[in-house]
Formats: sequence, C-alpha cells, structure tokens
Amino acid sequence: MPVLILLLLFAPLTQADWAGFSRFDTVAELAVEADAIRLNLRLKAGAFPLLSQETAGGEVKSLVRILDQDGKALPLRLASLRRVEPGAGEAAQESFFEAELSHSWALPPAQLSVAAGESRNGEIGLVVSHRGVPVSDRATLDKTLKLALDWNDPWRSRIDAVEFVRRHAEPRSYVYIEPYEVRHEMLVRLSDLQPYLDLGLKDGRFVEPDEREALLRKIGSFLLGRNALSIDGAPALPQLDKAEFVRFSRAGIQPVSEPGRLDVVTALVGVILVHLTDKPASALTLQWDLFGPHSGQRAISVIQGEESFEAYVTAAQPRFEWTQEEALEPAALPVEEPEPVEAGPRASRLGESGKVGIIALAVLAWLVLLGLKSARRRTPVWLGAWLVLSSSLSFSLLANKDRPQAMDSQQAKLLLHSLLHNAYRAFQLRDEEKAYDRLAKSLEGDLLDEIYLRQRRVIQQQARGLGGESRVDRVEVLDCQVSPKPGRAYEFTARWMAHGTVSHWGHSHQRDNLYQARLNLLPGSDGRWKIVGLDFQAGKRLEPGA
Repeated sequence: MPVLILLLLFAPLTQADWAGFSRFDTVAELAVEADAIRLNLRLKAGAFPLLSQETAGGEVKSLVRILDQDGKALPLRLASLRRVEPGAGEAAQESFFEAELSHSWALPPAQLSVAAGESRNGEIGLVVSHRGVPVSDRATLDKTLKLALDWNDPWRSRIDAVEFVRRHAEPRSYVYIEPYEVRHEMLVRLSDLQPYLDLGLKDGRFVEPDEREALLRKIGSFLLGRNALSIDGAPALPQLDKAEFVRFSRAGIQPVSEPGRLDVVTALVGVILVHLTDKPASALTLQWDLFGPHSGQRAISVIQGEESFEAYVTAAQPRFEWTQEEALEPAALPVEEPEPVEAGPRASRLGESGKVGIIALAVLAWLVLLGLKSARRRTPVWLGAWLVLSSSLSFSLLANKDRPQAMDSQQAKLLLHSLLHNAYRAFQLRDEEKAYDRLAKSLEGDLLDEIYLRQRRVIQQQARGLGGESRVDRVEVLDCQVSPKPGRAYEFTARWMAHGTVSHWGHSHQRDNLYQARLNLLPGSDGRWKIVGLDFQAGKRLEPGA
C-alpha cells in the first residue's frame, strides 16, 4: 500500500544468529519439565554429510546424553526428524536437520547430568530451561555438566560450570534513550510482586486465562508509581505503554499467546513505561525499590543507539545513575523542529501570459487615446482592438490565477524535509489526539485519515508484541524534482532516507530505509503546504554501511 511508505514499518525483531550456527555445528536445547525432558537438536547439514532422514535415528540419539542422579543414561525417544532447507519458512540460512527427542518420568529428579556423545561432529552449543525459565545462556558442551534443579523456584536452578550462567535471560530493566523519549522496559517475576501487591487470584498458585487482563491492569497501575526515574535532574512522569505476560524463546522474549493457566512461580511480566522528552536525556537516575524474596540484585541496561551500559542495583545500593559523559560518542541530537512552510501568495514572477497581459493593456490604452482623437474611425478601430486585447488580458489573468508559486528543487527539498520530519515525529507521540494534530501539519484530506488509522493499527500490533519499537531519528531528502500543476498544486518526485532504529527487550538494530515516491502538494486550509496524495514507487532496506 502506498501509505506504508510513511509508516516505516520495520520487520519484527529476529535474532541475527537465529539458531547459533555461527558458532556451533549442533545446537541442543534441553527443556526440563515436571513430567519429562524434551531435547531439540538442530544440526548443520554441511557438518553431517552422511546424515539422512532414513538413517539418522540412531546417530541423532547418541549426540547428547542425559544422565540420571546415578550416572545412568536415560533412554531418549525420537519423536520427529526433518530436514529444513533455506527459505522453508523458518528464516533458515542453510540446510539443517531438526530432531525432537524426549523422556518421561513419574517423579522429577533433583539433579541431572548432560554430556556430549561420542558420535558428535564439531562443537555442540547447549542451552537449558527449567519449567520455561532459562537456566543459562548458550555455551559449548565439551564436558559432563551437572544440573541442580530447584522445583520450588526454577529461577534458582543452576549448572555447575562458570561458562553456563544466565546473563541476559533474567528479570531485568532496559532503559532506552531515544531522541524524544526515555523508555523503561521492565521484566518482573510475578512472584516478586506478591510481597507488594495483592494479586487477587482464585488459586494463589496459578493465573487463570480469565484473570490475565485484570491482573495486568493492576500490575501496570502499580508500577507507574514505583521505581522512580529522574531525567536531567527532574522527576519524570511515566505513561503506561504496555503490560503483558512474556516468555523466553529461541527468538528472544515473546508475548505469551497460549490461553492456558500460568504458574505464578515461573510467570514473567513485561511492562513498558514511556517518558516523553524534547531532546535526548543527558542524565538518568533510577531508584529501584522492588526486590523479591530471592532476587538480591537487579540488572539494568541503558541503551543508546548501538551502545549499551550494564550495571546492577541491590537492596543495599538501589540507586542507579548514568550520564551522557559515560557514552563513547555524544548523543545524536534530534533534528531541529522545522517551521511549517506557508504556501505564500500567487506567483511573484510573471510568466509569459502575464507579460502579454501588460503589453495588451498598454496597447489598449494607446488605441483608446487614438480613437478619441478621430471620432470617425473610433468605432471600427478601437472596438475591435478592445475585443481582441480584452480576451488576451482575461486569458492571462486566468492563467496567472492558477499558476503556483515558483519553486526550485532546493526549495522543494527543504519543504519536503519539513513535512516528512513532522510526519515521522507524529508517529512517536503516544497520545492519539496529539499524534493526529501533529500529523495534520503535514497531511490533509483522505491521506491524513488513512495514514493516521494505519499508524494506530501499528501501535496496536506492537502492544500485542508483534514487532519491536521503531524510531526514525533522522530524515534525509536525497533529491526532489518539481512539476507545477493546475490549481496552485505541485507534484514532487523524490527520494529520501529514513534513518532509525528498532529496539525491544534489550535488542537494538540500526535501520536505514530508502524510499522513492510521487507526492502531490497543495496549500492546506491553514495556508501551509500539505501532502494530499502519495504514490509509492520503490522502497528498500539498506544493509549497514551501504
């Protein structure tokens, strides 16, 4: 659709290395549940040239060994095995085999061991989760590992190896510094909120499907008044942007879309608070005041562009401070707010028809004077001249009436930059009325309503966890050709770059999009130039450094 050009719809966030194959030939994901263990294996086809779906069963089973408390290998049942080719709908970058194995038990163990099998080919990357809670980041399985399982609180389950630690897959805070806002994204254990907030659950152990919405509203309202954030020395008033149940997955943090009940012990809530600003923040202070019974510290990441600043707060030291001086590079200041460009009067320079009109008036005046001196020749001479020249004069005046103000390509680039900058800025406003009013400074007519409604739908999609937060930091008009049209209108044929970022739950990616379009401009009802028509011609995302 043509109007999507202004929305700058970035693709939903995905991991650049979606399966860990840049480091490993095999990726093993072990999920420990109350009734069974489930092992997902992904194997590079190039690393296993002799492997096939028909003969791979035995070999796949022996790649990773799961041992019980007595050191005995648990028999794994091969549930499925398939080969996935690039472009098969899973963002596969190369061919790989995927196998699902499992083992059921009646009584869940307190300890397991994991080891690489003798038939492995290349390094194996292992990641473990317990009841849906990540136990560690992905690391190399090159020795036998012991996994201690805490069934009362899976957040306390551990692997006995220093390289297998949970760094990013944990409850934490992400604070994004954007050109026009500071966004605080919090991942909070539901169990950590119990000492401070009455959850109001029918069964204190579970959140039933019909209890989710009311509970999330309660949590969002509660967190609006906690964990105070100051920006540039002044207390910041937050707006609640989103509250949802989330979970960890291969693709990162995702909203929980399944309708089933949630375990209070393992449930994780994602809450986003937004603080609108007029410029990038130069100093932040965060006072964290929520520490659960088992969370002695809180990880905080400040993200500005491609830079990330990591720190921890504790119950003894709950205050976190950051200043722009800690950044490696200064903050990119937002583009100055362009003043709306007035459409101005009619053309100040006369065209050919205007010049003809003036000559006609001069000739007419001379003929009238000549006619008055010669009464006998007055009627045939000057009456005929009057008819001819008045027609020419009327034509020239009408032509100038519809002639737009003269504009060269440089003026057009400045005007288009102002209109596009303002439109992209409107997309960053959370308040619907303010967003519409801001957008109305650049657009008018049906185009205004169409783009506004589409932009609201994008925000609703993001509220449901479909895609990350997208921001346009800077608009760069590359070229603009101008064609005058009747009725004081112009047609611009232009190319521009939208420089921005996509960020969500700790991931931030630079995005540079190139667009080409034909735009129709008219003086609006307020006397300022407005975009009233948009014909999208081309658009593409540029690779970094392009």
